[in-house]
Amino acid sequence: MGAVLAASRADSSFLADAHAVAAAVERGRAMVLAGDSDDLQRLAAAHPNVTVVGL
Repeated sequence: MGAVLAASRADSSFLADAHAVAAAVERGRAMVLAGDSDDLQRLAAAHPNVTVVGL
């Protein structure tokens, strides 16, 4: 999670969203579905193998 936060220059207030992105990064290629996708897209921007989809 720390690497996800550091890559996006986000602080610890994004910890829950960073956890979702970190789990997706570990899977290798993954999609994250979210009702509010703005923060997740910011966190996932440095990880091309993660796709964030807003619902």
